[in-house]
Amino acid sequence: MNYIQESTILVIDDEISNLIIVDALLGDQCQQVILQTNPLLGLTLPEKTQVDLILLDIMMPEIDGYEMCQRLKAKPSTQHIPVIFLSSLMRASDKVKGFEVGGVDYISKPFQIDEMLARIESCLKLHHQLQQAQQNTLNLKKLESYALTARELDILSLYITGRSRKKIAKAIYLSEHTIKWHLANIFKKLTVKNRAELLEKMSAS
Repeated sequence: MNYIQESTILVIDDEISNLIIVDALLGDQCQQVILQTNPLLGLTLPEKTQVDLILLDIMMPEIDGYEMCQRLKAKPSTQHIPVIFLSSLMRASDKVKGFEVGGVDYISKPFQIDEMLARIESCLKLHHQLQQAQQNTLNLKKLESYALTARELDILSLYITGRSRKKIAKAIYLSEHTIKWHLANIFKKLTVKNRAELLEKMSAS
């Protein structure tokens, strides 16, 4: 899965020339690139439209990138959006400060297209996986009334991610035959016949 292609990326930088470069590098790679030179306006944009990732310059007038990231992370409506800093400041202390205020990565200037795409793809992939894990946890809680054992919940948490019986067996040190037996019990308790019916039941519960 190419996460960049399906994403909307907000780029905030007071230098128009930098925005033009980023737009040229990412314009054909992702679903949409939103460019903004005013950081204060940039704070409100994610509340009005779906944004999957924010590329944020550090050195800006009125409000710098660090403070802006703090404000984004303080709002329930935007705190979930990953932020990657754009900067020529690559000292260790600058990176630490960026991570402390909620940033997840840095992309150095001048931009290198391969590095930029790799960092953005990695960030979006990790964010997607974390969201999926949180959703799976919520879905599993919906099944508490079905009296699943702790072992069955462990197996189910792996099974709903798409893993095969063989991979589940390896992950929790059981035989594949034992995993098959547990899954049969799980299906019986939940009155489903396969993975598709299981996922449908979990989403509907």
